[in-house]
Amino acid sequence: MAVSLDGIRRITEATRKSGKNYMMMETTLYTYQYFYVKNLIAQGKIGRIQFMRGSHYQDMANWPDYWMGLPPMYYATHAIGPMVALSGSRIKRVNCFGSGTMEEWLTKPYNNPFPVESALFEFENGLKGEATRSLFETAREYQEGLFVYGSEGSFEWGFRDNDAPYFTAAVPAADSRRGGGTRTEIIDLPNYHQALPEEIQQFTVGGKYDPLNPQESLKKGAGGGHHGSHPHLVHEFVRSIIEERKPWIDEVLGGNITAAGICAHESAMQNGEPVVVPLF
Repeated sequence: MAVSLDGIRRITEATRKSGKNYMMMETTLYTYQYFYVKNLIAQGKIGRIQFMRGSHYQDMANWPDYWMGLPPMYYATHAIGPMVALSGSRIKRVNCFGSGTMEEWLTKPYNNPFPVESALFEFENGLKGEATRSLFETAREYQEGLFVYGSEGSFEWGFRDNDAPYFTAAVPAADSRRGGGTRTEIIDLPNYHQALPEEIQQFTVGGKYDPLNPQESLKKGAGGGHHGSHPHLVHEFVRSIIEERKPWIDEVLGGNITAAGICAHESAMQNGEPVVVPLF
């Protein structure tokens, strides 16, 4: 949404003064993985959420100059967004540590010494979540990960961004109490195209859509645009305007997701001191 708290405030004020719609196009809130976890929670298969993690590992060397040396948590919304949305709450405080070192030319543009930042977030409803973000000089396979650990079941993203995720269920013991172990399965994620008008469902599968066999394409096609999220984002924004309502990822939700990362970097620069996330 912005790279400063003042930037978030300016967008918030402009949205309210203009009466127009603002939507932050956060892709991770419309992915196959997010929809799957949301349904697991609705079905009671997660139980009580106990802890959440988000990750975004990416080496952005050779990107445009304005990315070079960016504080990792300034662009951590892919790791933070799903936790906020699934928590049913907002992040109110963060402790964060930076780690590692970078070449001097990378530290200068933003006065940022850290290639990696890891943060612990406190939600208003008492939940906690952790997110780690790497941007430079860190050899790790790309991943925008979501991990949700519950009393009855847990969801874990695959090692790489497009790997199948894991679901682990608690197995009751013979006396129906806890202690019967766990059962883990690899998930073949469904496509949630049904949430879209038929005319744009095909865009959830990228270039492998076959108009002569649409149902099979939608069921097994490779994800289009950030795990099929792009048409969902566009549809929500357009419908919010037509229906004269606020979009789901409005300036309040988008502001919290973004501000949590900005405040996390502030904490990292203070060696992990807690920073309160302002309410927008």
